[in-house]
Amino acid sequence: MIIVCKDCQKRYPGCHAGCEWYKAELRATHEENKRREHEMQSGYAASSNWNYDKRGIRK
Repeated sequence: MIIVCKDCQKRYPGCHAGCEWYKAELRATHEENKRREHEMQSGYAASSNWNYDKRGIRK
């Protein structure tokens, strides 16, 4: 979540195109989202290899 713009005194419509603070926070947010996505995908890949019996109990 990008919060640098919340109480910014310099804010005006369309200012995100030129604001370096916004761009830096957006970049950091995208990197964090990629990291979380990769973490979730790797966890899903590991759990898909688990074997269950007919009762649904992991072997």
